[in-house]
Formats: sequence, C-alpha cells, structure tokens
Amino acid sequence: MATWVSSWIPPGHTLHSLTPVEWFTVGQGCWGGSANPDGIWTPDSLSAQHLVRLWLLPPEAVDVAVEQLSFSRHKRPDLIHVFICPRLMMQRWRKRLYKISDVLFNIPVGAQEDLWLADMHEPLVVGLILPFLSVSPWLRRYTPSVLDLECQLRRVWTSPEGDAGHLLRQFRL
Repeated sequence: MATWVSSWIPPGHTLHSLTPVEWFTVGQGCWGGSANPDGIWTPDSLSAQHLVRLWLLPPEAVDVAVEQLSFSRHKRPDLIHVFICPRLMMQRWRKRLYKISDVLFNIPVGAQEDLWLADMHEPLVVGLILPFLSVSPWLRRYTPSVLDLECQLRRVWTSPEGDAGHLLRQFRL
C-alpha cells in the first residue's frame, strides 16, 4: 500500500508510514524534544513541508488513530496526511473522518490485484488531509478542484483496470 501512495505523492515529498507510537509524536508534527534553559521539556517540530504522514490502520485501532489525526489537524494545520483503513466498524469513526478529510474515497475489493485483493471482503477507505489554505475558504474540501477529483475518483474504480494514481498525481497536494 505504501508503494502505491508513494507513486502519486508529489516529487520532493517523503512518505512516512506511522507506527502506533508515532501517532502521538510524528503524527502531531513533533520528533523528540529537549529541555529548555528553564528545565521544561519542549518538543522539536518537524519540517512539515516535505513529509507526508501515512496512517495505515487496522480496523480495531481506528478510533484512537482518528482522534489523534483530528488533534493533529487542529494543532498543525500545515501537515499532509493520508489515511487508509478497511471499512469495518466505520460507523464508529465515520463522522469524525468526514469532518477532517479534504478528499475521501473508497477502493473496492479486488480493484487491483497488487493493491487490495478480492479476498479482503471490505473496501478500503482512503482519506487525504491537506494543509489549510491561507485565504478563504480555508479548507480545500469544497473547492471546485477537490469536488471534481472526488467525482473522478468515484468513477475510476468502476472499470476493471481502474487506477486512481494518475488522477492523484495530477492533483496538487
């Protein structure tokens, strides 16, 4: 899955697949830290510009991950996140994910043999959380380019050879 995502992220960006421990640090835009002259621990901020955080999640851990993703969205609005999870137990986290995602689409079961096999029985939910804009409307979710992309992504999986990679490569994160 990480290979597919890295095939369409912009050149110059690095994909970092988060571990559950990193949801609370790297996912929030921090990497380690040190004590300041007053002895208070302060986190070291990561360069948000060129790191795409990949959240590959098992269904039983999505509640906590979406909560941390939501915190990250509010604390560091300049970060880019890619959220991927099977659609199991989606009723528990769907509303929150819809609120924080700019682009959200499903990959059907068996859409591509190297991406999501037919014996997985549940589609994948993919969410893109993009940096805020510096001008109104602030979110990219309702801009014409994002609405057009979501419409095209829904249609691309209807054909057997459908691959959204070319559409995502053309879209500027």
